[in-house]
Amino acid sequence: MNKLQYICATFLFFSLCFAQEEIVYAEMEFPLSFVEQIRQYTFNPLARFQTQVEGRIIELTTDPLVDIYQVTSGQQAYRPCLASFRTVKLREQTVLSFNLQNANFNDGQPLGFEDVLFSLEYKKLNPDSWKVNNNLVITKQGSNSFNAFYGNSANTAPLPGEFYFPIVDKRSYIKNEEPSKARVSKRKQQHIGYGRYHVDQIQENRFIKMRRTKDHPYYKNLQYPPNHRPIEYIKMFSFPNARITRNEQFINGNVHLITETLQTDVSYINNTLGKKNVKTLRYSDDSFSGFVLNCEHPYLVPSAVRRALNYMVRKRLMLKKALSGEGEIIAAPLPRRNFFYNTTVRPYKDDSTIALNLLKLYRYWGLDVYEGDKRVVVYSGSGERVKEFQTGDIIQEVERVSITNIAELLQELEKRKEEEIVRVKVINGNRVFVRRIQNKLGVDVGIWKSVNITSSGLLGFPKLSLIANNPQGKNQLVKQICGALKEDLAKFGMEITIDYLVPDSYYPRLQKGDFDIAFRTVKLTGTPNLTRLFQHKKGQKKIKNVNYGRYHNATINKIASSTRDVTNVKILQQAWRKAFSILHHDPPYICLWSRNHIIMHDPKLKVLSPGPEYKVPHGYTQINGLINIFNEVHLWAVSDR
Repeated sequence: MNKLQYICATFLFFSLCFAQEEIVYAEMEFPLSFVEQIRQYTFNPLARFQTQVEGRIIELTTDPLVDIYQVTSGQQAYRPCLASFRTVKLREQTVLSFNLQNANFNDGQPLGFEDVLFSLEYKKLNPDSWKVNNNLVITKQGSNSFNAFYGNSANTAPLPGEFYFPIVDKRSYIKNEEPSKARVSKRKQQHIGYGRYHVDQIQENRFIKMRRTKDHPYYKNLQYPPNHRPIEYIKMFSFPNARITRNEQFINGNVHLITETLQTDVSYINNTLGKKNVKTLRYSDDSFSGFVLNCEHPYLVPSAVRRALNYMVRKRLMLKKALSGEGEIIAAPLPRRNFFYNTTVRPYKDDSTIALNLLKLYRYWGLDVYEGDKRVVVYSGSGERVKEFQTGDIIQEVERVSITNIAELLQELEKRKEEEIVRVKVINGNRVFVRRIQNKLGVDVGIWKSVNITSSGLLGFPKLSLIANNPQGKNQLVKQICGALKEDLAKFGMEITIDYLVPDSYYPRLQKGDFDIAFRTVKLTGTPNLTRLFQHKKGQKKIKNVNYGRYHNATINKIASSTRDVTNVKILQQAWRKAFSILHHDPPYICLWSRNHIIMHDPKLKVLSPGPEYKVPHGYTQINGLINIFNEVHLWAVSDR
């Protein structure tokens, strides 16, 4: 068969598949790990521990009361999904009033207030779930309506986004009268919610097939142009043996949509099928990747150490090798394209010399400093030797010798280590001071006294444990990134052991702080919340947010508390601008990148542009993962040409 015949045969296969109005979708090389263990697995849309694939199944099969959509690229808004809503000012309080849509679960039972109440109470009380605001209260008003309000505030109505969580069928849970103890009935898990699609068939080790819910409110008044048909089935396919790669399955017409592709995949597919025969889309979503540092580990407590680790890791080389350069290095743990990202703060260089100099200044001089814009700034000082130094001191001179970087500071101090007193000129605010370093007095660096730093690395530094959500190490991308970190730190004499874990082991260890370093990809939905991401009181044992590294910074806690209930974008932007700089200089992560994602699909898969009769809010409707790849799946269609 020549190339032309091959392509013709391929597209004949595509046409046959699409004639059945079914699209086949595959993610990574190992996309549906739970399908391999379907007899042991329990699907729970309200649970805390969800993989990306689970999140996408939830998006298809278990809708919330309030949904999120993209108005334009980068701008999000809320829209009614299973309920319409409006803010109402009553005589005694202000409430968010809901009216439920007509929606029936798989057995014909209508969605009701009791299902909403159970879902909310489960989120509040069940230890397996991410928490919602405990002050949220809902009261039934009519057969299909209820009011929501804050139990501790009569003047402010809840925001619609407070109800962006899945609504489940209460009857699908055992002990459903006690939400704190409720658990999913395995017999009913396939039909636990109401969504635009519902689970139709599961074949172990092969696929999950979902069928369109035709009476879903998102399909009301949706008109299909001539030669366009709705997608009746979505099949999420797994290729556990990996004998035929995902790319080959796409080329052969067995798969119509693939995500998380690399530039090498794009080149191979385009060269085989031709660019005109494949649709390729790129986007950068609200996610970032990095290594969480356990900030309560004795050797990782000093900010100077965590800062040095960010210099040690060759992030740019790692990005090039792992993702073909498809991403942007970040300066702090926030997605690069996020509205609140501070572009004036530059990412850490990949510089082993700066890393060692930072550690030497801390270990032998008690100085915790950072470098930027041809200046050296004091973050803190440890011990009597440098007790005169204050946070924010900008070091100008050491004994009249100008200082512009950390290497110069260390060099001048080492020249004078035998002198009794070393005078350092600093600027703090609008004032100039001369601080004294008293060499005869000691430095207080605690357990770091057991570490010696040489030109080649660290002696006496303990072995660290790294955990990653990567069952059996089958995700090669995660494996490559973690292996690169191990290799980089080994050059400094720092040994790492890696544990690739299943989600049921990975997330509990995160929650308990049972790790030294943890690889994470964090996806944000809506406005990033400092309280949820980074607030933590010293000595607090139980983690109530996603600050798994027990990161503690008094200023971050203060900013988080002051903006917890703020919705004004300008105020939040100012707060995040300050917080971002702190999170850069006192890093809770080894920050890596925001990834550029690539989706490839058959060009016959289209997104509709509804007419004026269609009442569901929509906007930026390309196939992408800015929120979730299936966020606008109700607008997808198959075109005959």
